[in-house]
Amino acid sequence: MASIPGATPRSRMDAPTPDRNDDDRRLGLTAGSLFLVLVAFWIVTRIEATIVLGLFGLLLGTILEGPVRRLEERHIPRPAGIAMIYAAIIGLLVLLVFLIIPVIRDEANSFREDIPGQLENLEQEWRGSSNPLLSGTGAALIDRAGNIFDTTDGDVDVSTDTVQNVIPVISGITTGIIGVVTTLVITFYYLMEKAFIRKLVIAQLDPRRQPRVDKIWQDVENKVGGWMRGQLLLMLIIGIIATTSYG
Repeated sequence: MASIPGATPRSRMDAPTPDRNDDDRRLGLTAGSLFLVLVAFWIVTRIEATIVLGLFGLLLGTILEGPVRRLEERHIPRPAGIAMIYAAIIGLLVLLVFLIIPVIRDEANSFREDIPGQLENLEQEWRGSSNPLLSGTGAALIDRAGNIFDTTDGDVDVSTDTVQNVIPVISGITTGIIGVVTTLVITFYYLMEKAFIRKLVIAQLDPRRQPRVDKIWQDVENKVGGWMRGQLLLMLIIGIIATTSYG
């Protein structure tokens, strides 16, 4: 069949025109996404402590939800139930500390009384060794360690280096106390507003899936909370047995 003069071939008409801006658009999107990821990472590093405390608060709230619910079944208001559980936990920790401190003190006194003689015997053995490293440097180090424990009680000179080393310890203890108080506050408000938070999150989903998600949420929370409570109870039992046996 003869071609009509002036007609454009079909392949040329149907060929799609290349979009030269696709590569540029992809590169721009990738660069923008990378920038947002870096910004998010920077924000997370700045509020890392807050995020960790929030996660600990959620975990503690999951653990305490079961006991709080049981107290509610006994017609005890939820805030009062949370306060009672907090008081029981703090009282138990204080009791454990008072039970452990005498054992630690006795072990420390026994160690302080026994270590000078043990170091002296070890120093004599090392000085009679044929190994020059043990008879020389090792024996000298043991002798210095023995002198530290053999120092008599008297006036203690507090140097500037000692004060500088104590300040970070005090700062760390203060930070730990603030962290514990913050975790307890987060847990309290989470337990108080947990139902509202769950409804708010589930309301964003498809209405057909809301009952299923609500049931899964509740089942996971119950099982995780029960498992964590069991682990804590097991740790407490093992700690009591170990303290009684070695004490």
